[in-house]
Amino acid sequence: MTKLIVRPIDATMPGSYRERQAFFKVLRAFQAAKRGDDEFTSLDAFDAMEQFLLKRIATDDETPVEDVLNQLSANDFDTLIGSIYEAPVGEATASS
Repeated sequence: MTKLIVRPIDATMPGSYRERQAFFKVLRAFQAAKRGDDEFTSLDAFDAMEQFLLKRIATDDETPVEDVLNQLSANDFDTLIGSIYEAPVGEATASS
């Protein structure tokens, strides 16, 4: 089974302040989109979150990340989002 490897934001690294700030902006829009009624705004927010995630995830077996994302449940995707900031420094994984 392919695992997604998430590179969380390491708050001790140079540049992490801006990276965390960018994440929170995307997260705020994503959370608002999940609550909102505007499908177009929602799509933009979901796309922005996915683009942010794509920079921070890889697979353990060289399966294309897009293929694994296509198989994720909405709850699995939310777990990935949480692991970007909440995971300890190092690698965190979410199974697909």
